[in-house]
Amino acid sequence: MRRTAEICSTFIPPEIIGHLWNIVDLYGEDSYLFVLTSRRLGDRSIQDIRIDIDGFSFHHSVLGFSPVNFTVSVRRKGNDTYMALVPSEKALYEIRKWQRIKSALTFFEKKPCVPSPCRTFLRKAS
Repeated sequence: MRRTAEICSTFIPPEIIGHLWNIVDLYGEDSYLFVLTSRRLGDRSIQDIRIDIDGFSFHHSVLGFSPVNFTVSVRRKGNDTYMALVPSEKALYEIRKWQRIKSALTFFEKKPCVPSPCRTFLRKAS
């Protein structure tokens, strides 16, 4: 069963995630490390992907997507395959920011909106 971490789905475009899963299916190894970086090509930025598979490393570029800068690992144990972000400094910063936003949104969703128990009077500006 293939599982993608929620944080990967949040920050990495689904097309790139699908491309990474195709690479995993193609080679059939147990451990992968994908380094996603942006690279300039003419007047555009493209996605550059470095693939590390058990000591063998190569890279290629993908066009047509907005590039991201993350490191992704894929681990296979039996029939389960799991994709997750490798915590780099930038990734940890983005994860913490995402968690703060998510917790703030859930806090405000749980807080009931009740009317004020007393009347409020506003003074005239003089």
